[in-house]
Amino acid sequence: MNRIHIYLLFLFASSIGIAQQPLSLEDAIKFAMQNNLGIKNARVNIADAEARIYENRATGLPSLSGTIDWQTFFLKPKVALPASFANGTSLAVFGILNSFGVKDKNGNIIPATPPVDPNASNEPVKISFQQTHSITPGISLSQLIYSGSYNVAIRAAREYRELVQKQLSSKENEVRNQVIDAYLPALLITESVKTLDKNIANLDKLLFETKAFNKEGFIENLDVDRLTLSLENIKSQRANIARNKELVVNALKFVMGASNNENYELNDDISSLLKTVSTEDLEGAVNFNKRAEYGLITQGERMTALQLDLAKSSTLPTVAGFASYSYGVQGNNFNSKDNYFWLQTGVVGAKVSVPIWNGGGFKYTKQRAQLAIETAKNQRIEFENAVTMQVNNARIAFKNATINLESQEKNLALAEKIYGISKKKYKEGVGSSVEIIQAETTLYQNQQNVIQAKYDLLKAKMDLDKALGNR
Repeated sequence: MNRIHIYLLFLFASSIGIAQQPLSLEDAIKFAMQNNLGIKNARVNIADAEARIYENRATGLPSLSGTIDWQTFFLKPKVALPASFANGTSLAVFGILNSFGVKDKNGNIIPATPPVDPNASNEPVKISFQQTHSITPGISLSQLIYSGSYNVAIRAAREYRELVQKQLSSKENEVRNQVIDAYLPALLITESVKTLDKNIANLDKLLFETKAFNKEGFIENLDVDRLTLSLENIKSQRANIARNKELVVNALKFVMGASNNENYELNDDISSLLKTVSTEDLEGAVNFNKRAEYGLITQGERMTALQLDLAKSSTLPTVAGFASYSYGVQGNNFNSKDNYFWLQTGVVGAKVSVPIWNGGGFKYTKQRAQLAIETAKNQRIEFENAVTMQVNNARIAFKNATINLESQEKNLALAEKIYGISKKKYKEGVGSSVEIIQAETTLYQNQQNVIQAKYDLLKAKMDLDKALGNR
């Protein structure tokens, strides 16, 4: 029973429920596929990857934006002009007024040249062309026409979606293995309980017969005490194992993602799960594609290759088009139509960006991408070698477990024979209680050896399936 106890030391305790639901291994796996939090998070990652594809795609679609620009100048910007500019402006104005015969307030025609002002300054004239208020609503449109990096980004987003989908498969496979590893110890305990119940029934019957012989004076009280002690020990052992089964089920519920309030009765047994292993599984070639981890590695290899494509695309030109339109109003005062005016502005164009030289960075970016591809390839080869070794070891372990079970079953048959003979001799009065207790102890030990051998064979089969990617 030592190995049974080792399994139980690492499990957590939970309260014993009253109503129990039957739970097969397949039912436990199905429940975990729907309720395990790790699997739920993997499904969320797939939805996130889908959103990432559309997010990356949006960067290459037309982008439309609107703006409203409002300004009020409490200090207007001014421009300094030479004094001659102001004089030239005056000459032009006087000349126009004179040509049209405009008269001053005294009725005299304005001369073609302004009168000379002896106090005029030759300092520069400061004037402002800015209106006090300006409100300009506008709209702009931009469109990426060509970008090698954009095309690679779209491909990378799709490859990432494939990656997270494979991560979901890998996580489901991982949880499936965890459920099996948590379920099998319970089968071992269940099988032990059944065997102990059978032994208790046989020993209880023998004790009843022994007490009857003792009353008749054919058997000493010591024989009754020995059998009573043996019966109590096996009952105590059975009770401890039955309680420990609750610990195993609690650990299973944790892996499944089930509530602690749920109570299950595991209804599978080791024999029902010990199906024949095919010759292909024991001798056939290893198919790496059946392993979920291999899909992740090959997907990662393809995504690494995109780094090289991205490095190459960085040397290609980028073409973008743009257009904008605004219709704004300016004025020193908005309380009258005469004090403001409207201005329209429109522009359309394209921009081409061509990388020419970045200090040799293009070369080394490409070189690093090639090295990353080589590393990914080596990781794939290393995984293939590891899986091959794992499969070979699992096949050897399965064959050894098969041989061990056959040997233990033979030993059990011999122990049952010895126990039967010892019990018969004891009833006939030619054997002692010590002899029958020794035979009984040997029988119990061989029973547990067979149960453990069955468990080891089942575990070896599950490990072989795991190595081959059958589950």
